[in-house]
Amino acid sequence: MCGICGFNWADQNLVRKMAYAIRHRGPDQEGYFVEDSVSFGHKRLSIIDLSEKGRQPMSNEDGSVWITFNGEIYNHQEIRPDLEKKGHKFISDTDTEVIIHAYEEYGENCLKLFNGMFAFAIWDANKKRLFLARDRFGQKYLYYYCKDGKFLFASEIKALLQCSEIKKEFNESTLSQFITWAYAIDGGTFFKDIYALGPGHYMVYDVVSKSVNVKKYWDLQDNLKTITNPRSEDYYVKRLRDLLLKSVERRLMSDVPLGASLSGGLDSSLVVGMMSHLRGKNIKTYTVGFGRDDDEFPYAKRVADHCGAEYNELVLSFDTMTKSMPQVLWSLEIPNARPAQPVIYYLLKEIQKNLTVNLVGEGADELFSGYNRYQVYAPLPKYSSIYEQSEFNRKWWQNFKRYEQMDIKQKINMITSGYFNDEEERKAVFADEILGKLPEHCTVEKSFGKVLRQSDKENYLNAALCFEGKTSLEGVQLIKLDKLSMASSLEVRAPFLDHNVAEFSMEIPPQLKWNGLDKKYILQKVAREFIPEMNASRKKLPLQVPLMDYYKTDFMEVIEGLLSEKNINKRPYLKKDYVLKLIKRFKENQNLFSSNPALPTSDNALRQLLFLTNLELMQRMFFENDDLKNPSMDINKYIN
Repeated sequence: MCGICGFNWADQNLVRKMAYAIRHRGPDQEGYFVEDSVSFGHKRLSIIDLSEKGRQPMSNEDGSVWITFNGEIYNHQEIRPDLEKKGHKFISDTDTEVIIHAYEEYGENCLKLFNGMFAFAIWDANKKRLFLARDRFGQKYLYYYCKDGKFLFASEIKALLQCSEIKKEFNESTLSQFITWAYAIDGGTFFKDIYALGPGHYMVYDVVSKSVNVKKYWDLQDNLKTITNPRSEDYYVKRLRDLLLKSVERRLMSDVPLGASLSGGLDSSLVVGMMSHLRGKNIKTYTVGFGRDDDEFPYAKRVADHCGAEYNELVLSFDTMTKSMPQVLWSLEIPNARPAQPVIYYLLKEIQKNLTVNLVGEGADELFSGYNRYQVYAPLPKYSSIYEQSEFNRKWWQNFKRYEQMDIKQKINMITSGYFNDEEERKAVFADEILGKLPEHCTVEKSFGKVLRQSDKENYLNAALCFEGKTSLEGVQLIKLDKLSMASSLEVRAPFLDHNVAEFSMEIPPQLKWNGLDKKYILQKVAREFIPEMNASRKKLPLQVPLMDYYKTDFMEVIEGLLSEKNINKRPYLKKDYVLKLIKRFKENQNLFSSNPALPTSDNALRQLLFLTNLELMQRMFFENDDLKNPSMDINKYIN
């Protein structure tokens, strides 16, 4: 894994400054290529072919094609023989060189060959153009700026901001999307004129005409079809098993130490189980918790013991969480409301002390129906007496019947996973001007509504999962994996996001994903071969962060320091009364549960406070800070 950057003119000093800003992504090597029409920078984390032959930027034999590449092409050894037969000469064992020759041979269509995660830029000197691409799901980020004849790109926004011609202007449109979705769905960032290239997209920049053309080369939605003649359950289970095993096997390719993070839940446990099946024992696994009774340590240890894996527990303190806030925000480059982000940062940072590559279970929830909110789209099961055997079961059955009667407009509006979902709530927190900045194509109706209305009712669940796989997955999960892992120079691989697995997931009947009371039913069936039954059928739980205790003992001082009345008055997008009332109610230990729709329930209120606190911290770190080369990571520097 690496950091890449560049632009469409010659400037050795600037490209070095940009590379330095993302030096954490590649501590092993650095390299530069500069000529009249292009400057490339590269910071390398060596994974495949650790020799000097793997140094980037890398060129073809005659120097007419240059590349700066971040990622892994898992099937590069399968692609290489055909290129060699066509006369291409290789001097290294790297996947980078395979991309160069595949581009020479197939042009833009080379992207269809690659199984992997990647972001790269190619300079084609003969055609006088830059060719940039991002992997199908967007596991690797690629940002760009194109204005007034200047074209720049980088793995992270902070690298682009090293260019003095890029103004740090707050993007209110992106804030409006975060209010609705908790992420941006149109490629926008919190910085005006800086965009993320979309997953499954490539772009061509012509340095002569200074024109840019963006195209899509892959879309999960192309595989979304109503399943009219489903096959047997055994067929889907066996096919999924084989595809997942192949995906895990591909992701074991490495010339450096490799292991896995393990929560004890279904997804990460299945990955570890398959790693053990393929590699045998002695796999290193890591689990994080707070030293509390509700930690996942017992569940993770059961899996590790079953698989003969090395088991490591990491205990995180509240103080460490708070101190990591600036580093997490600086890495993510977005304000988040996910309390697990500092936990993940700590986990990956500790893993990196012993490993260079780490496998994870992300992607399974979005592709195979792991979240409760997907129940509204799930097929109504046949009645079973089990639905009356407990209060929990009765609730689920009643929800099924209620959702069955719900009209499509209501179903469309229930897809969002943000923390300001209620209209009255949004109006109480944010200024009307900001709420009016939501682009028409980013509204729930124009985005998800378009997908769901084109689907048959029997396939609503797959339609919802497809949409989430294209939006929420990138906006919430993948930005975390890329940015927080690379902050510690650790490569993270997600077997569930192999495009062959994802495409097949759209062929699986919805009733095999949400079956009665069982979410991810088909994954449970696959998992029973590799992990203990208790873990295979375990109820889905988020990473357990004791928010109430954390806020009371450690975090309240940070909230009050950043969200003081004086600071809120400086932010025209916020309504002061609501925010101060929320803080006051929590400080006075009042019950945060309320029947008033304008006042959120306890957990949601805490996440709202977390988002607003991070939003203010972002203003301080990025927009009101002139030192974007070495900003302070001391949380106390930003509190006043």
